[in-house]
Amino acid sequence: MSNREIKPEDNKSETTEVTRLITKNLDGDYYPEFPRDVVIFYSRIVKAYYYTELQEDEIEALGKQARKLFDEELLKENPEEEFFDNLKEDIRQYNEVERKIHGFTVEKSADIDTFMFKGMEYAKVTAGYIVREKGKTATIYEDYILRKDQDGKWKILYWEVAHPSDEDDE
Repeated sequence: MSNREIKPEDNKSETTEVTRLITKNLDGDYYPEFPRDVVIFYSRIVKAYYYTELQEDEIEALGKQARKLFDEELLKENPEEEFFDNLKEDIRQYNEVERKIHGFTVEKSADIDTFMFKGMEYAKVTAGYIVREKGKTATIYEDYILRKDQDGKWKILYWEVAHPSDEDDE
């Protein structure tokens, strides 16, 4: 037997993705310009929550980044302490049943609906999350409603399940 350190490459790439997500300056030089880009960035965070083994400080850092993508109304409905308690419990439950989000898709920009309501601009963006649990794969679709704020940034106002899951036996 040789003495060598085994370095799982997947874990390294997951850590690198978490680091990239945490270090993006959403307050300054990097804020996604379009509704689709906001949902993609948020979906990358969601995948990191539910695919990667995270330390508590990483969960909190990712959660802080996610909250920067939220509309003021959503933030008011989810006070920070309550948000983090719920997030940690949800991640714990996913881990307990060995459920993972393996990937996601976000609809093309050309398919995104934008509309005006009471003088404000909104967009609806659908994302599909590929979830695996106990050898079964399902795609869960979420409709995200975003609203453009006074600074011209698209923020997530809310989301809801869009379609029933598609289950595949693999």
